[in-house]
Amino acid sequence: MTGEEFQAWMDHMGLRKAAAARALGVARGTVDAWLQNGVPKLAALACAALAFDLPPWRREKDLDENPRGT
Repeated sequence: MTGEEFQAWMDHMGLRKAAAARALGVARGTVDAWLQNGVPKLAALACAALAFDLPPWRREKDLDENPRGT
């Protein structure tokens, strides 16, 4: 994900730099660096998961016991 694509993701999500940092669990300076240099694949995948409102991954067994994740 390029810095430009990351900015487009932030715009799509309605996030400013500080909120994007909180959502991704990184420092604000990391967001600044990603906007300049691009986003590592792991963080880009996290952006996609957040965009599609995906919950953290859980084993199928755990889902059978508690399908709503509560």
